[in-house]
Amino acid sequence: MRRLITITSLLVVYGCNNISQENYEKLKAENQNLKSELNEFKFGSANLLLNAKKMIAGRSFENAKSELNSLLERHPDSKEAKEAKELLKGVEVNITKVNDLKEKAVAQAERSKNEAIKSLRKKTDDIRSITWYSDKSTPQYTNSNSFHLYFGTKKDAKPWLQLAINYTADDWLFIKRYIIKTDNDTYTINPSYSEINTDNGGGEIWEWYDVTVDQEKYKMIEDIIKSKNSKIRHEGKQYYKDRTITQKEKQALQNILTAYKELGGEQPNS
Repeated sequence: MRRLITITSLLVVYGCNNISQENYEKLKAENQNLKSELNEFKFGSANLLLNAKKMIAGRSFENAKSELNSLLERHPDSKEAKEAKELLKGVEVNITKVNDLKEKAVAQAERSKNEAIKSLRKKTDDIRSITWYSDKSTPQYTNSNSFHLYFGTKKDAKPWLQLAINYTADDWLFIKRYIIKTDNDTYTINPSYSEINTDNGGGEIWEWYDVTVDQEKYKMIEDIIKSKNSKIRHEGKQYYKDRTITQKEKQALQNILTAYKELGGEQPNS
């Protein structure tokens, strides 16, 4: 290879100078011979067979098939061609197996996804092109106490996870923070003033919090699901209200996390 580069360089240099035509033709011929030798080495039957075997060992069956077919096309009468034909049979069997496994994996993934979302409530926002998924056991509106998850999906985007905490009573708390106690830990959520929404009607008040789940809240939710006893304190300006996060709510949290992951959702990293 180095010799080929040297001769090619000399041809360029000599082509720019007044060397004899005879010497120029000799160098040109030698350069062509070296190119032929290089191609013979690269595409020779022995080298093609060796490459194919390496590809088979690395389970790169499609590339191995291409290499073996190249050998058979270029050197059909070589001694390597016979071995190549036998190898090609095995390669094609392996390609079929790999494709079958891929198809089964895709089908299984689709079954798992359908199984995960069949117990969920689905709502599509045509204007924003968002499909929302929530557990059927969770309230659709904010006029009942609830601690739950839901998630959104959009074309060409990863699903995102939302946490909703609803509080309803006959008098205001003016919630400032939430304190969640699990079997092993205590978590505090400090919403900004604008993140707490309020409404009232018919002698009832509603205060609710709805936020995208970050890494810390994701870990908290996993802890709540695993805990035997999980409680939430809605802490207001002067008073507070405690309640237990029910087993039904914890199962709904798990249902949403499972479906979220099946549809391509990932644990937040921030």
